Amino acid sequence: MTGQAATGRLAAARVGQVGIWSGALASATAADARAAVGQMEALGYGAVWFGETPRLGREAFTHAGLLLAATHRMSVATGIANIWLRHPAAAAAAAHTLAEAYPGRFVLGLGASHAAALSLVGGTYDKPLSAMRTYLGQMAEATYLGPAPEHPVPVVVAALRHRMQELARDFADGMHSFFVDPPIPAPPARCSGRFRCWPPSRRSSSTPTPTAHGAEPASTSSPGWACRTTSTTCGPSATATRTSTAEAATPSSTA
Repeated sequence: MTGQAATGRLAAARVGQVGIWSGALASATAADARAAVGQMEALGYGAVWFGETPRLGREAFTHAGLLLAATHRMSVATGIANIWLRHPAAAAAAAHTLAEAYPGRFVLGLGASHAAALSLVGGTYDKPLSAMRTYLGQMAEATYLGPAPEHPVPVVVAALRHRMQELARDFADGMHSFFVDPPIPAPPARCSGRFRCWPPSRRSSSTPTPTAHGAEPASTSSPGWACRTTSTTCGPSATATRTSTAEAATPSSTA
C-alpha cells in the first residue's frame, strides 16, 4: 500500500461513518463548545467538523485544539481551514502540532472558500484551483523540525466541481463536499487506483447545537449538517460504497 493510500484509509477510519458539521461551534463560548462536543462524543458520533470564516468565528487550528482537548475519542476535522488566511508552512506546522498532541484524532480539511468570505478581510480571491494546487505542494515541501506525529496528517480538500475533485484525488487523501442534499453526487470514477476518504455534508434536522446546557437539536432556521463518510478504492470499474442515508443521522453504527 502506498503512503498516500494508507493515509486515505487512516482518514476514513478517523472520521467514522457518521459525524457532525457545526457552524455554531465557531461562535459559541469555549465552555459551551466544550459541553457540546462532549455530548456529541457521548452520543457516539465519529467526528466533529467545523468551518472557518474570517471575522465571523474562531481561527481553525486553535479551534481544533479547543475541541480536541475537550474530547477523548472523537476525531476533530477542519471543514474547512481557509487556505487564504495563513501560509502553507504555518498550516503544516499547526497540523503536525495537533496530530502529535492528539494521536489519531485530527484531520485537516482545506478549502478555497469563496470571494465573499475573503472580502471580509480585504483579500483577493483568484484562481482557487491553482491556488489550492500550489498550497498543497508548499505544505508538502515545508520543513518541520518539531516533534513528529506518529502518522501523517490526513488532508482532505473541499471539492464540489470535477476539477477540484480531480486535484483532491491526485494531491490529497480525500475530498470534502458541503451543502449537498440527496442525491449526493459520486466522486470521480478515475482515481488512479488510490484509496480515498469522501465525507459529504448533508442537511440534518437533528444535529446538536451548542447552548448553555450542552447540545440540543438545531432549529429549522439554523440547520445542522451530518457528514457521512464514503470510503472507496478507486479504479476504472470501482464504485463507492455508502452507508444508507437517513435524514436524521444515527451514530449507533460508528466505531
